[in-house]
Amino acid sequence: MKRKELSEEFRDKVVQRHKLGEGYKKISNALGISSSTVRSIIRKWKVYGTTQSLPRSGRPSKINSWAKRILALELTMRPNATLKELQTSMAEMGENVHRATIARSFPKCSRNGRSARRNQSQINNNLESRMAFASKHLDYTGKIGEKNAKPRIKMSSYAYFVHTCRKEHKIENPEAPVNFSEFSKKCSERWKSMSAEEKSKYADLAELDKVRSEREEDP
Repeated sequence: MKRKELSEEFRDKVVQRHKLGEGYKKISNALGISSSTVRSIIRKWKVYGTTQSLPRSGRPSKINSWAKRILALELTMRPNATLKELQTSMAEMGENVHRATIARSFPKCSRNGRSARRNQSQINNNLESRMAFASKHLDYTGKIGEKNAKPRIKMSSYAYFVHTCRKEHKIENPEAPVNFSEFSKKCSERWKSMSAEEKSKYADLAELDKVRSEREEDP
């Protein structure tokens, strides 16, 4: 468990007492911290000449943790979205990043092995064969056979709630585009204000989906 960081003012007090000639144990007892912490603060002050928090090593991530959670939620709701569409959605949230950066963040969002949607090839050479195939499969229901189907990822209770909110939004505003940033914030505020009884129906759906996912993963 990560402990609370000591303030710079508090660390200055440790250094000031050390300058006055007090020992580690005396400073530890007076300020109520461990002697190892006192030793660490003084060692850092001797090496770097400051008690300020030093900058971290390495470059920070271009996509913050909040944007990664929103990206994971959008991938759950739209698994076939292209990188260009995801890039536009991220730009609406204020995260202007390259498509390659978004693709590299998929493993950290627990979304591996994802393939983007491909455009249909409508060229003259295959129009007749495509029309023949479409006429032959007029009764196609959209369900893929069990052998070729990839197991769908598990959906949480919150994901089911967001999916319901999106359906309600489409019914109320059928032609209006969805601003994903504002929509996600409204969903989050609404979810926090809901009672445990209201959330229970979404939790039941998540449990059923968990059973479904475990059944699909079994060989």
